[in-house]
Parts: sequence; structure tokens; C-alpha cells
Amino acid sequence: MDDNDFDEEGFIRGGFYNWIFEQAELKNIMFDYIEGSKPVTKHTRAKRAGTLLLCPECKKTNRIYNFSWVAIVCLNCRAEVNKYDWRIVNDT
Repeated sequence: MDDNDFDEEGFIRGGFYNWIFEQAELKNIMFDYIEGSKPVTKHTRAKRAGTLLLCPECKKTNRIYNFSWVAIVCLNCRAEVNKYDWRIVNDT
């Protein structure tokens, strides 16, 4: 085994997992799914204490208090991100 058999987290690539990442690399697709997060929809509401959103560019969180915007700038990476590209962090 060499370094190409492991992904960024140190897990062994193999089978379907290996194939799907090869296809993503060929098509330049980024997987922005983060476990425990949900996408922002037109029905999303902010909580009184604010809602944590996950930036799809840098994967850092930002707290917002309303959704009356179309796009905002991430405070960490300074990328302008559309509203429906953000993900809501699960507050459990």
C-alpha cells in the first residue's frame, strides 16, 4: 500500500468509495455534505439566539440572526456565498 490508497482522513479507499471519489475528481465535483448539517431552504428561520451556518468554501461556522439576505460574505474566508449554498449546523 502506498499513500494513494488513503484519503485525507487516513481511511483506506476501496470499492465503491474509491470509485465515487475517482469520478468526482474526474468531473471536478466537490462534496459539500457535512454530517449533521441541513441545507438552507426558503422555509428556514433563524432562532432567537442565532443560527449557526456552515460555509461551503472553508467549512467554518458563522452565526446569523435573520435570513433577509441573498448572499453574505463568510467572516473566515471572505468568500461571497449565496443563501441556499450555506448549510445549517445541527444544534443538539
